[in-house]
Amino acid sequence: AAARRAKVVAMSSFGDPSTCMSVVEAEIPAPKPGWLRVRVEAVSVNPKDCSVVHGEDGLGSLLWMLQGHPVYPGSDLAGTVDAVGDGVTDIKLGQRVATYRFWLCGAAPGEGAFGEYALVPADTAARIPEGLPVQVAAALPCAFLTALQVLRDRIRIHRHPAKRPVVVVYGASGGVGSPCVQIAGLLRGRAEERADGAFVIAVASERNRRRCLVHLGASAFVAYDKEDPWAAVSRIVEAESLDGVHAWIECHIPKSGPRFAQARPLLVSATLDAGESERGREPWMPGKFVSLRPSIPVALLTEGQRWLGQAMSSACSCLAARGAAAASGPTPPVTWLEPANDYLAVQPEREGLEKLMHWAAKKQIRVDIASEHKGLEPGLAEAVGAVSSKHTAGKAVVVL
Repeated sequence: AAARRAKVVAMSSFGDPSTCMSVVEAEIPAPKPGWLRVRVEAVSVNPKDCSVVHGEDGLGSLLWMLQGHPVYPGSDLAGTVDAVGDGVTDIKLGQRVATYRFWLCGAAPGEGAFGEYALVPADTAARIPEGLPVQVAAALPCAFLTALQVLRDRIRIHRHPAKRPVVVVYGASGGVGSPCVQIAGLLRGRAEERADGAFVIAVASERNRRRCLVHLGASAFVAYDKEDPWAAVSRIVEAESLDGVHAWIECHIPKSGPRFAQARPLLVSATLDAGESERGREPWMPGKFVSLRPSIPVALLTEGQRWLGQAMSSACSCLAARGAAAASGPTPPVTWLEPANDYLAVQPEREGLEKLMHWAAKKQIRVDIASEHKGLEPGLAEAVGAVSSKHTAGKAVVVL
């Protein structure tokens, strides 16, 4: 396949998206072996993309810029395969695909999602099912894959030994929180529909009560701006005769850091009852606290040092707590979703993304698109501004 001239978004500085992002023409090469070239039809903007634009995330981007090179941002995209590299046999020319670009931005044209064409590894490209709008496909990868991987791989809710796993999602109305509420029910079944289904407690602001309970399918709701969330969760557990909280997913992080100390007294472990091993459940599972860590500000080294100090202090405190409680039984471990490099929060994967798109096509999960923008200019800057405002209850999508 021949190279193509195309418009892409480039950045040579951080700051206001209307000034630091520029649309340039560049040559997008033919895909190398094992890769695809995709004609991009829609992209979505995530908080992480905004962090890159504002200089609050992505040390590699900062170092590359310091050498005088532009970077090419963007992580979520959907479109049509324009060229297929050698060795790719399971994706065909002309197929519609969606994917998540792991590094959030690239060092060469085509390596970022924000452009008319993008180069992607074929093994991470998920085929879009018939009938699913490209805007919805573009909105799924980062946020929904994060939720799926937390519940499937970290909490293992589908194999959880508890008869009725209790999951608290703090920040349930957000980009990752809302899919967490929905996917917990899909992987395990909902408590309202089956005796061993997941009981999901959504914690969000009062204005999101109806959305969480009716549209997302939460079992119970707590308004953190109206009542103490820890006491409210405890009351729900007691009123519903639940064992306790088996997993706490914290998607809304204050500047002081994750609230493990407050959540820890509510966490309980679960053991499989005798005779139930044939169901494919884990024999024992500790209570888990999963936190979406905030980004490391790379523009301010002092802030990065403060964050690292907090992380080390938190880790030491948790280890001390585990040691002190060893005599009284297993202590729930802390499971960090994002380590310090901020790049292991979600892994690109075809199987999981195809499952998510299948659910979306069947209307089994709700994908809220809060705003839809047109074109790389001015649509992308508008979308970054909307997500940066943190007032959107849903995804911002740009249609090319």
